[in-house]
Amino acid sequence: MEKLQLRLIITGLVIILVGFLYGMFHTIAVDHAPRLQLREDYQVAFTQAADSGLDDRTSQSTLNSIDSVNVRSVEYQRAIGAHTHAIYLGLMIIILGLVFNFALANSRYKSHIAISLGAGTVIYPLGLALQASGLIKAGEVFALLGSVAVIGCIGFIVLNLLGKNPVDE
Repeated sequence: MEKLQLRLIITGLVIILVGFLYGMFHTIAVDHAPRLQLREDYQVAFTQAADSGLDDRTSQSTLNSIDSVNVRSVEYQRAIGAHTHAIYLGLMIIILGLVFNFALANSRYKSHIAISLGAGTVIYPLGLALQASGLIKAGEVFALLGSVAVIGCIGFIVLNLLGKNPVDE
């Protein structure tokens, strides 16, 4: 096994570990059952809306309540997204690390692909975690850069496997 393969596999294992630790932190520190709480909050908000009728003051407070629930729901979804994407990308990079020499047997860009794949696999979940912590714009930039790196590397590997790699020709 070459150093690049070993580095990809170790990177994948570290990313999986970080994904699990982030998920565990979120479960322990933030809230272990936010979906149930959000469901109750929605129920209260919609019940208020149904009971209060259409008066402007009550309608605005109900809408504010629903907006608050929506914001918490999005934060929860982003945190779960960071956790699951880290684990899935870690598994993917391990699999690619195992077949790396076969997939890029004659490519002179092996090291570039390995570095870009590893970086993208780290940067994408980091972007989702930044979004979950409230840094929306920075998180979007990181997630975009990470996804472009991963998708580009996978595209390069697939084209190379198909024998249609114009870069090496």
